[in-house]
Amino acid sequence: MADLNANVLLLNASYEPMAIVGLRRAVGLLYLEKAETIETNGVVLRSPSTEFPAPSVARLVQYINPARRRIKFNRKNVLRRDGFRCQYCGRQRPDLTIDHVIPIAVGGKHAWENVVACCQRCNNLKADRTPEKARMKLLSRPKEPAFLPYLQKIYAADLAGNAEWRKYLFLD
Repeated sequence: MADLNANVLLLNASYEPMAIVGLRRAVGLLYLEKAETIETNGVVLRSPSTEFPAPSVARLVQYINPARRRIKFNRKNVLRRDGFRCQYCGRQRPDLTIDHVIPIAVGGKHAWENVVACCQRCNNLKADRTPEKARMKLLSRPKEPAFLPYLQKIYAADLAGNAEWRKYLFLD
């Protein structure tokens, strides 16, 4: 039986990486003829009337402008961007949260450029102040991650199990 939670690398019509989608989403795109299978992994999907190889890499039939591809801004992606390290003390801790560099109370925005990963200890030390007022230094300046490098970074574990993805993610 196929793992319906498996991931599929979705390419643009120009073979540029667009996203990593679930197998169910990829099969839906294939069924609607919005995508085609480029690589398979040997798994066969079966229904009462048909069977076909499960895609590992699929390509969109129509070109989508990649300039609009952005990483969704949320807590999980901020922690990933910062390598699951506190951006004040540099430690990898299980109690990571997010911190607004310039607090919202003094006009800071809830955006990529103002949010960093932070451990509870440093968050409590900084409190509702700017890093300068709290006498704390950021390890790196926060910014919105670029799409392709971010995609490669967060799915590095999937790359180990999906050798066929490597040539499309420009790793070789």
